[in-house]
Amino acid sequence: MTEGEYKAKLTEVSWKLMRADPVYFGTFPVDVLVSFLEDRQSDHSALCAYCGTSLLEDSLNSFNGSADHLLPKKKYPRLGFDAANGNSVACCSRCNSYKRDWDPNTAGDPIYDEVKDGGVISEEKRKNLIERTRLHLRKKLESRYAAWEHWSNACQQLDEARKQIVPGSRTDK
Repeated sequence: MTEGEYKAKLTEVSWKLMRADPVYFGTFPVDVLVSFLEDRQSDHSALCAYCGTSLLEDSLNSFNGSADHLLPKKKYPRLGFDAANGNSVACCSRCNSYKRDWDPNTAGDPIYDEVKDGGVISEEKRKNLIERTRLHLRKKLESRYAAWEHWSNACQQLDEARKQIVPGSRTDK
């Protein structure tokens, strides 16, 4: 089977999946499903491209997946979600939310050039852009966790202070 025939098969299987489960998979754009199927693991699991979280939990019968425009659609409107151009990435909703419209192509030397690359992100460039996004999200999540840790410490200090209040004492004298 050629690469082109395999891509056609991915699209065919995606349409069948949408027809088999129109309530759930029928709500996804076909190119997003193509990306999810193409990026699946050997055990059929789908993982977030950025953090590795499982997107499909068989035991829970749920699909926790989202799709991300690897390069933001506002800046690269030609790319969209077309699976053939490499811009659709399977990810968890947390990573999608944290990434938002951040552009991995501007974090360092540009990897993708819309004119030179003809509107298609090659597999190698896609991997490099995903890796940049992983590093960005890791830093962003670490800072979020640090903020939570600071918040927790402040709350603990107040809890300790509250325990030391003598019943019936007045602080407004």
